[in-house]
Amino acid sequence: MTLASLEVPVMIGLRLFLPEGWANDPTRLDRAEVPEDRRDYRIKPGIALAEIDRVRSGGVHFACVPADAGYELSAPSRQGLSERGLLWAVGIPYKQKVYPVDVAMTFPVTGRGRPRQRHIPDTKSMTAKAMLEDARRQNLSWRKGTRGKIAARFAAVRVRVADGPPAPAHS
Repeated sequence: MTLASLEVPVMIGLRLFLPEGWANDPTRLDRAEVPEDRRDYRIKPGIALAEIDRVRSGGVHFACVPADAGYELSAPSRQGLSERGLLWAVGIPYKQKVYPVDVAMTFPVTGRGRPRQRHIPDTKSMTAKAMLEDARRQNLSWRKGTRGKIAARFAAVRVRVADGPPAPAHS
């Protein structure tokens, strides 16, 4: 976990992630001298939420939780951030289904048959890639590295992720 303000990122937490194959191999864990209390297999998003809870309980305050799409921030993880009252901005995989930010949930009346049990979106979902096709891109720099500014081209669009109903985060 890194706190960042302007040009200065500061590491405040680091937790061991063990792939499932490692966690299920006591001999390998012994050889690597993995502490007994760190041998359980936990998914990365579960570790991230636990770290957020740990640093917040220690009195650390922050305004937003950014994360890239490669960190496997699943629906339960995004929902876990919201449940904690945190603002978040996360990258999502290009295949992720999304809705425009102004999507509304409607409860249409059916003409025949059984009545609907759940609300439905008033528009179809599309992939994040399709949503970004016409978005304006711009060069952004977020800090200085050893070789100068670190920069890339970005496009940002507010969307509603097609996650379905909230589910509990798993660890």
